[in-house]
Amino acid sequence: MKIPILLERKHVLPNGCNQIYLNLNLHINTLKFSFENQNRFGLCMFETSTTEKIGYQLFNTGTVVEIIDFNSSFPSNKLELTIKGVQHFSIAEIFEEQKTLFAKIKLSFNNDQFVQLNNNEYNILAKNLKLFFKKNPSVSCLYKEKEWDNIKWICDRLIEILPLSPSDKQALIHNQNFEKVCNYLLQIMTVSH
Repeated sequence: MKIPILLERKHVLPNGCNQIYLNLNLHINTLKFSFENQNRFGLCMFETSTTEKIGYQLFNTGTVVEIIDFNSSFPSNKLELTIKGVQHFSIAEIFEEQKTLFAKIKLSFNNDQFVQLNNNEYNILAKNLKLFFKKNPSVSCLYKEKEWDNIKWICDRLIEILPLSPSDKQALIHNQNFEKVCNYLLQIMTVSH
């Protein structure tokens, strides 16, 4: 499958929402191709690197995102996109075509399963996310339905918003031991308080 991609420091996981800003001078073709692709494009995380020749490390796992809204009232050819994560993918190949980055991707694991919040110890994760939403109503309003009884949904939102390095976020996304992910996030929450 071929899809236009954007490199972004923010990350959106499946069922997650966020707002990103595009410079239309640089990304008008990406936007055009995403409209031709059911309003979807690939969002790929990267981080700066002193060991890579190109100056950054691009991670192999990204998320297909869908444009659900946009705001063009910004000056200087900026466009604000509201996006929602659809599904993870892995990159098979990256190439440039018509001044746009594309990737041949393989849709990968679907990690949107429901995991019942049944461990009282993990309630602090839900409480911290609720506090974040309360302090950031512009982010909270992106989620019409919040899944407070789904610890997987709560952890995914925390992975998106916590100031972790992209490599740490990628490690959490790929960790198959969900209890370890919860405990890691819990450790961060208790250390930061």
